[in-house]
Amino acid sequence: MSTPAGTWIQRLDEAMTGKSPLSEEALQALMGDTDELAPAVAEARAQKALLVWVKGQLDADLAFARGFVDKTGIAWLDKLLTVARLKELAGTRIVKAGKSSGLRYDIGGLSATYYGRKILDGLGLSKRRTSATREEWAQIREACARIKLTLPETVEPTTTERFFAEDP
Repeated sequence: MSTPAGTWIQRLDEAMTGKSPLSEEALQALMGDTDELAPAVAEARAQKALLVWVKGQLDADLAFARGFVDKTGIAWLDKLLTVARLKELAGTRIVKAGKSSGLRYDIGGLSATYYGRKILDGLGLSKRRTSATREEWAQIREACARIKLTLPETVEPTTTERFFAEDP
């Protein structure tokens, strides 16, 4: 018979794109002593210990959410991942840079996030694109406005501006 910790580690492995960094023994240690608990209570404790561990990992590094499949099949895990992925998207920085070929927007950071990639895929922008034109940026902003999100925009000075800004 499989232990509750083993069952939840197996479900976590299925929800991740790679192998889970948490071992059954580590989850068992997080659960504490479960020898005298009813099986349903031990199962609930394993689930709670896993929830606390995953939440701690996501709080420490939002990029941890990239290691999971789109839909995990575990309701609480899907909710945690959605929140982490939205936080990661909201923290993306877009750099506006003027070049001789015209104004460009650096969208490399947006492409690296889960929902940013979904937005760019929906607009037909390839995975390798790291910059966008003014028109493409307007489409991206419009798509973000639909989900009530405003991406922070930073202006990078041009070469000429940097040259004249230097102290003699």
